[in-house]
Formats: sequence, structure tokens, C-alpha cells
Amino acid sequence: MTPKVSSKVCSIEAIFIQMIHYKKALIWGNVIAIVATLLVVMIPLFIPC
Repeated sequence: MTPKVSSKVCSIEAIFIQMIHYKKALIWGNVIAIVATLLVVMIPLFIPC
């Protein structure tokens, strides 16, 4: 199933259609980003002063 969006049109509707089409990849990307952010924030807390 390919999104029915013209390559010349960029609209909110087109973005949402692509979000729905790539839902699984989008969710995994967000999970990885959240885990990476948590690691970057927490690791300096373990470094002794």
C-alpha cells in the first residue's frame, strides 16, 4: 500500500497519510529516541564529582 500523495504537494493531510503508512517505523523511531534521551540524561548522573 503506497500513499497516494503527489510529490509536489506538501500539506498536513499528506504528512498524516505518510504517518499512517509508516506507523510501525515511526513508533520504533520514537521509542529509540526516548531511550537514547534517557541514557544521555542519566549517564552523567553516575559520574562522581
